[in-house]
Amino acid sequence: MLETIRALRDGKITNAGLAAGREVLLARWRESMASVEGAAALYATASANGVPFEATRTFPARIARLGRDDLVKVATRYLGEANLHVLFVGYHPGMDVRSLRLGALGTVELGEAELTEP
Repeated sequence: MLETIRALRDGKITNAGLAAGREVLLARWRESMASVEGAAALYATASANGVPFEATRTFPARIARLGRDDLVKVATRYLGEANLHVLFVGYHPGMDVRSLRLGALGTVELGEAELTEP
């Protein structure tokens, strides 16, 4: 996953990968718009985020215009190394996470917790 994010930030996405991503987004939009409940949820989300309702209706056209440069810009801004956090739970002797190139490593002490089965 981390290597995929790094490759995206570096602009290493094929035309086929870009087209597949567009199709996934459009399929999700179509599925939501196919029902009253789904469409209402999309419009409610737009309203809650201060986005004009028109943006929901024009989603397919906007997705069609997305290019490689747009993805690189978003990935660089929101998926930069400083924004990615990974939490390993438990002690795993011999596990070397340095190869993941996550930057600074640290330990979080959670204290004593009472675990119960669900």
